[in-house]
Amino acid sequence: MISVIPMGIKVVKRGDSFKELKLRTSIKKCRAKPATVSAAVAAVKKKLRNGMSTLEIRKTVTDVLKKTDPKVAKHYATGKKK
Repeated sequence: MISVIPMGIKVVKRGDSFKELKLRTSIKKCRAKPATVSAAVAAVKKKLRNGMSTLEIRKTVTDVLKKTDPKVAKHYATGKKK
């Protein structure tokens, strides 16, 4: 399930707006299961705030993945996609 994020939330690194689909796609490329992807996205959305850095988003995702699937977490943290 994809929920709506308020428009205008900016990510510090590029000034882009947060894009949930982009985050989901990035996590899926690491072969994460759909439930794991949803859990990671939910964790990010819970912490999401204006001006949040890309690094903070990646750390939040990595923390969730470490708990649910350490192998996927390693791929995500190193940027290796399959």
